[in-house]
Amino acid sequence: VIGTNNVDARWRRQSDEELGFLGAHVAGRGLGVTYEDVQKSGTALLVAFEAEDECGSLFLRLRKGLSAGTVKVATIAPLLSRGSEKLGAQLIAARPGDAIAADGAHADLFQGLADGGVILVGERAAQTPGLFAALERLCSRTGAKIAWVPRRSGDRGSVDAGLLPNL
Repeated sequence: VIGTNNVDARWRRQSDEELGFLGAHVAGRGLGVTYEDVQKSGTALLVAFEAEDECGSLFLRLRKGLSAGTVKVATIAPLLSRGSEKLGAQLIAARPGDAIAADGAHADLFQGLADGGVILVGERAAQTPGLFAALERLCSRTGAKIAWVPRRSGDRGSVDAGLLPNL
């Protein structure tokens, strides 16, 4: 509209890998994953994301699904946080900065993702090189839906509107 590609709404540093992920899976795609999808997903995998601290409304939907028996939660983290404990989350232990391998050790999780599960990715994923590529492979392997959940309100809308360089 204004004749330039130098419109940028970012407030923090991002990696090229994250920009590619946002361009492929967020910008111009609409919501993709709704609160109801999460609540009734069967399996929700939290990656670099702490629902209670970063998106209270999503945390409440996960709790509602947990109470109804329509969702089980797993989290990739070094330890279970209080919020993850409240969700009864299965811990997939990983040191900060490490991703997990999609191997047979978590076959039940991967089957749950294949049966309509969702992957919720927080913006801290940008700090782990290769994590977005691993998540894209996991989504293509299982057919799970994926959603990027930023910490600041408005970030999702600005990315959806294309307010990043080279979009």
